[in-house]
Amino acid sequence: MSTVSNMPGWATLISLQTRVGEGIFKTEDVGEEGQKLQQIGREWGVSTGRKRRCGWLDLVVLKYSASVNYYTAWNLTSMSRMKLACFGVTEY
Repeated sequence: MSTVSNMPGWATLISLQTRVGEGIFKTEDVGEEGQKLQQIGREWGVSTGRKRRCGWLDLVVLKYSASVNYYTAWNLTSMSRMKLACFGVTEY
């Protein structure tokens, strides 16, 4: 029988990061590739239509998050949507 204490801690994350408004965003891409991420990921507000700031997955932040939240497994989503933006990637 499984108990909560021995169940793996799953974290679900998307293959890109987005932000709304101001603030620090170390992996933000404000160039042409950032615009591609917005278009491919369909990253804009539903009610306002405002574009979200897009950037690449920050593995340093994920490592910290795993250490404080005790994740033991990751579920990475949206790679199929993002593969056009992953230049140079030939296989997963």
